[in-house]
Amino acid sequence: MLAMGVTLSVADFQRVFTRPALVIAGVLHCLVMPLAAWVIAKALRSRPI
Repeated sequence: MLAMGVTLSVADFQRVFTRPALVIAGVLHCLVMPLAAWVIAKALRSRPI
C-alpha cells in the first residue's frame, strides 16, 4: 500500500475529481455491504458467535 501511495501523482487525483461518481460508488459499497449483512442477520435472527 505504501509503495502504491508513493507512486501517485497530481494527475491521478485530478482524474478522481473529474469522475466523482466512481468514488461515491466505492464509498457507498463500503457502507451498503455491512448494512446488508446486518439486515440479513437480523432477519434470520442469528445469534453472535
